[in-house]
Amino acid sequence: MTIQGVYLEPVAIQSDEFKDFAARFQHRLVSLYEVNYAELVCGYLGDAAEWDSTAYYHGHFFSPLVTTATHFARNRSSKIYASNFLSIFICIARKIQSSDKGTHYYYVEDDSEILPVFIAIVRV
Repeated sequence: MTIQGVYLEPVAIQSDEFKDFAARFQHRLVSLYEVNYAELVCGYLGDAAEWDSTAYYHGHFFSPLVTTATHFARNRSSKIYASNFLSIFICIARKIQSSDKGTHYYYVEDDSEILPVFIAIVRV
């Protein structure tokens, strides 16, 4: 995923959006940041209809299941450093391909086909 011309905006803990994602992450959500793109970036993203509106969770593989993304992020992170927190991208995607790793494991051919919308910091 290429992230250029963006800024992060914290999502308030009291907001419905935060509460919704907190429930999805089984109340392990510590922080949620919305990814806002500059107009320059939005120009090359193409038509909004090309993008699947499903929320995909990206933890080195992406999936519509929170548990799959969290599992991959946890396995990957434990090999690099020890931490009580994981960062998970909440994305939309297009041109989605199924992986041979099993059901609910997906990938895209090109990083430009997946777009982060939120970054979640989750307690392990």
